[in-house]
Amino acid sequence: MLFRSILMILVDEGKISLDDPVAKYIPVFEKYMKGYITIRHCLSHTTGLDTDPTSLAKLIQRTKFENLEKEVESFATKKLIVDNPGQAFSYGGVGINIAGRVAEIVSKKTFDRLAVEKLFRPLGMRTASFYNENGNALNPSGGATCSAFDYLNFMQMILNNGM
Repeated sequence: MLFRSILMILVDEGKISLDDPVAKYIPVFEKYMKGYITIRHCLSHTTGLDTDPTSLAKLIQRTKFENLEKEVESFATKKLIVDNPGQAFSYGGVGINIAGRVAEIVSKKTFDRLAVEKLFRPLGMRTASFYNENGNALNPSGGATCSAFDYLNFMQMILNNGM
């Protein structure tokens, strides 16, 4: 939920559209015949790409990437197309992390820095972070941490219709 808020801030600012193809920002998707995937598909878990199984081996494999750019490039070059985009829901971090990389490109900032500037600092969330202590790629799809008080601030913003 924290991640989607950051993306929607970029939409509100006119920097991206949910219907933009990710290939507009990450050309390697077009090269590997995945140029049809939109940011909307990424946020709704309907990219059509094979999602990561929940096995321990796949979790360990995820840590091999040094940044989000390398991880998303791997999605474009190695993930199989298993469904038409928008046709089948398949929960996983693939689409969320692709959209996170788009946010990095558009803002010209790392995702963790973008989160601090656009969401955490304005909401007074002092302990919230996407930072990854082990030096591997941060994970927009599930890597946020924060205190209960910070999460309360976030939920209050949700209850106040984004204000």
